[in-house]
Amino acid sequence: MSLKDENLYFIGGVVRDEMLGIPSLDTDYCYEGDAIEFAKQKGLNILRENPAFGTVRVLFEDKEIDIASTREEFYPQKGHLPVVSNIGCALEDDLKRRDFTINAMAKRTTDGEVIDILGGIDDIKSKKLRVLHDKSFEDDPTRILRALKFSLRFGFTLDESTARVQKEYLKNINYDMSYHRLKKELVETFNLNSQEAYDRFTSEGIYKLL
Repeated sequence: MSLKDENLYFIGGVVRDEMLGIPSLDTDYCYEGDAIEFAKQKGLNILRENPAFGTVRVLFEDKEIDIASTREEFYPQKGHLPVVSNIGCALEDDLKRRDFTINAMAKRTTDGEVIDILGGIDDIKSKKLRVLHDKSFEDDPTRILRALKFSLRFGFTLDESTARVQKEYLKNINYDMSYHRLKKELVETFNLNSQEAYDRFTSEGIYKLL
């Protein structure tokens, strides 16, 4: 049995890491359509379903694999978990909900075609971190910590517009946010054991999130 399908894509970090030539910590899959129905039609060994998010976990070749349906998200309460909508949407709409352009690429499992509608490849080449819109940090402040983490891991810098948006948000922080998610990103960032992480955490005012 093959997991390949013309509507099944590698998504996000695994595509980015392949372009960077480094091992990926996770392999994420995204199905353009309903991933749960796809798994059933394929006869895959389903371990868990989450219809509210359109995700399914399967056992394939002795490995547990998560497959997500394409979906859109919106943030009725800024700084908290988004609300999922339009499960099974077009792949391009799913890519637009992500954090940075370098994480908003997909690679088709059948022919290896890379879908990059937001300039992720160019930003990897220029070693830039770029958010997808000016309200990105307002929607999810943990993305500021993710930006710090990615810049340290990959040697990237914030592009000019992203640096401006970050600076503006840190002047007017909405403290009604999910601190559980903030803690997770904080731990991952400082687990890099980098003096630069601490220096930038203070010098860029990121500490104000706490």
